[in-house]
Amino acid sequence: MTNITQITPKRHKSKNNDLERIYVLDVLRGLTLFGILVIHSFNDFTTIREESMDASLLSPQDRILDIAISNLFSKVLYSIFSFLFGLSFAIQMNSAISKGQSFSGRFLWRLTVLLMIGYVHSLFFPRDILQLYALLGMALILVKDLSPSRLLWLSLILFGLSIGISFFNADIEKEVVHLASKTREFIVVQFLGLSKLDYLVLSGRLFTVFSLFILGLYAGKRGLFNKNPENSVFFTKLMYWSFGTTLVVGGIYLYLKHTFEVPGKYVEAVFSIERMTQSIFYVSLLVYLYRFKILKRFFDMLIPVGKMGLTVYVTQSFFLIWLYAKDPAEILDFGLVGVMAVTTGFFLIQLTFAWVWMSIFRFGPLEWLWRSATFLQVIPILRR
Repeated sequence: MTNITQITPKRHKSKNNDLERIYVLDVLRGLTLFGILVIHSFNDFTTIREESMDASLLSPQDRILDIAISNLFSKVLYSIFSFLFGLSFAIQMNSAISKGQSFSGRFLWRLTVLLMIGYVHSLFFPRDILQLYALLGMALILVKDLSPSRLLWLSLILFGLSIGISFFNADIEKEVVHLASKTREFIVVQFLGLSKLDYLVLSGRLFTVFSLFILGLYAGKRGLFNKNPENSVFFTKLMYWSFGTTLVVGGIYLYLKHTFEVPGKYVEAVFSIERMTQSIFYVSLLVYLYRFKILKRFFDMLIPVGKMGLTVYVTQSFFLIWLYAKDPAEILDFGLVGVMAVTTGFFLIQLTFAWVWMSIFRFGPLEWLWRSATFLQVIPILRR
């Protein structure tokens, strides 16, 4: 299989199905990284605003943007990011099998290196997800040989389990928090990212992320992103189905939230389902829109960002630290619109940098470091 990192968007018209699939995923990863940056920045701004105890700080424009971000991005982007991780696992596994190479040992070491990178990242950015991805990614080895149908059922069961655990978390909260507080100070626990065990379990996120990993593995085994008429029809139907389901479930969520005085856990359970169907809609919508040449040219600008996703994700943390290290009063003076403008501007800088970098080099900086450490040799980085 041709090394996709050696191919520039100028060769995008290749008829190779695998290449077409990878480009779609690069675009989707790039859009997801932008959304993650937006939601992180939005959450930081919201925290500062709530601590100010002055809800009137939101202007009419800020309120509109607040509603838009809450409904379009909240709890959706990380779902897609997790799905892409599982799909990447399937692609690497299929590639190793086609070349007759061993896979499990190399992948476990690859994730160990990612765990190291995640630990360093967590030292200055507590919301790191790389540690969690590395640990749960290792668990994918245990299910890699399951049939696609069993993977799909396992994904659904784990997602249902995540909702159930968050629904009944009051029964286990004391036990889990006690476990985490007792082990939080140990360096091994910090390295593995287990100091966040209480949050990951009580919120159900641990099981949600793994269910999405498995769903990505399912999609990879089924070859759903290969370019063929059957998959085109599948994604078109999926787009309409997920859109309709999102509208129905979202309507139920709003009805329960604003009409009845029902316990919050019921509302949150419906909200989790709505976020999942919305994530599916976003993925299927992009695949559908990517068929049109005029839109494809626009989306292709995100390919370099998608190829160096690890570098983009980590550098976004430095930006957030820099932005929100400012005086809270200064942040509030910017307003939500101003903060989002600065955030979007930074992503455009990342986009430009990625285009320049990937025109010279085969991998992003952290991607090259990760790959070299995985193979225990210095991998050539310059394009020939």
